[in-house]
Amino acid sequence: MAEPFVPGLVLSARLWAEHVAPLLAAHFPATPLAAALLGAGSEVLGFDTARSTDHDWGPRLQLFLAEDDRAALGADISAMLSERLPKEVLGYPTHLVTVDGSSAHSAPRSPTPRSGNSRSSV
Repeated sequence: MAEPFVPGLVLSARLWAEHVAPLLAAHFPATPLAAALLGAGSEVLGFDTARSTDHDWGPRLQLFLAEDDRAALGADISAMLSERLPKEVLGYPTHLVTVDGSSAHSAPRSPTPRSGNSRSSV
């Protein structure tokens, strides 16, 4: 693990700015999308500490695509990111395994959209 502790919001911002955004711009330049860090986790509100790193924590974000784009491109985007993202950002792994054993970097998820958008965890 990296020393000293780097907050999750900083890691996620670096993941986006230095890796995810340039990859998406190069491989899917015409695809409108948004990115955010949402959901459960102390890092979402900036309350994470070094102790947070022992569970479901690390550089991560969600991508939001229109439903049609998610259906047409979601698997391709996920595969490209899986292949091209670095294994670490500032010493913290980008390919996470959650406490339930699932991968946090996985194929796009499709929760029931409220406004026609779907998200994908990266």
